[in-house]
Amino acid sequence: MILLIGSFFDVLNQTLLATALALNFNVLLIAHLDLVDFYMYLLLRY
Repeated sequence: MILLIGSFFDVLNQTLLATALALNFNVLLIAHLDLVDFYMYLLLRY
């Protein structure tokens, strides 16, 4: 029973870690795209 709970928490931790990594990646990707848009805006303005 304790082993089952332990492995359940291992899976939960891995899922949370994967989710956190995916969210961070999305945030970085969005920030990067915003920066690209910003640079394009500056380039096109001149």
